[in-house]
Amino acid sequence: MAPASHALLPCCMPSATGCEWDSNASKTIPACERDNLLTTLKFVNATLERVPWMLSYGTLLGSMRSGGHIPHETDIDVSVDVANWTAAVAQLTKAASAHAHIKVEVVTIRHRVVRPMARVFYSASNRVHTDVWQYERRASCVDFLDQTKRRLFVHNSLIFPLGMCQYEDGEYPCPRDSLSVVATGFGADWRTPRRKYGPSANWTDNLYHYNNERSCHRSSHHI
Repeated sequence: MAPASHALLPCCMPSATGCEWDSNASKTIPACERDNLLTTLKFVNATLERVPWMLSYGTLLGSMRSGGHIPHETDIDVSVDVANWTAAVAQLTKAASAHAHIKVEVVTIRHRVVRPMARVFYSASNRVHTDVWQYERRASCVDFLDQTKRRLFVHNSLIFPLGMCQYEDGEYPCPRDSLSVVATGFGADWRTPRRKYGPSANWTDNLYHYNNERSCHRSSHHI
C-alpha cells in the first residue's frame, strides 16, 4: 500500500497540540494526524534493536480488519517484552534526543497500568502518540500487562515466533496467529466496526474481552 499525500492541517504541525476529533459526528481523525501517528510507529520500528515488540490492542485489530489504522483511533499501541523494558526505553529515549521533534516519556496512568508504559509523542507540543506497553512471557501464556485488575492472557503458541503484519504502508512485528489473538481479545464479531462511543460515552469499539491465566489455551479462535 503506497503512502498517500495528505493536506497538512495547522493542527497537525509539530508546534500544534493535535487535532480536535471529538467535534465531528464520526469522531474520526484527519488523515494528516494519522500520518503523524504513523511517524511515531515508524520511529519505534526504526529504533528498537534486539528488543521483541509487536502491534497490539486496537492497532492489531485495525491491521487484521483492513491492514491499517481504524479511523476513530487516536493512538497506536505496541507491546514490548518486560524483560527488555529498560533497554527499550533507553533506546527510544536516546533516539528521540537526536530527532527533530519526537519526544519520549515514561508514564503511569493512575488506577490502570500495572507497570510503567512509555509514550512516543509526535512532538513536545503535539501529543498524538504511540503507547508502548509491556507484556510478560510466562511458562505457557503471555500476560499483557495494561490493567491492574483486568488482564488478557494469550497462549504462547499464538504469539511466538512473531510474524509480520501490514499496517498502512509498512509491515511490523505482530503475533504469529494474529487473527486468533484478536478474536481472543475482541470476541468473535471483531470484524464488525462499531461507533467509537456508545450512548453513555462508553467504548463500543476496541473493547477488550479480558480473561485470566486459567483460560489461556492453544486453540485458534478466528474460524
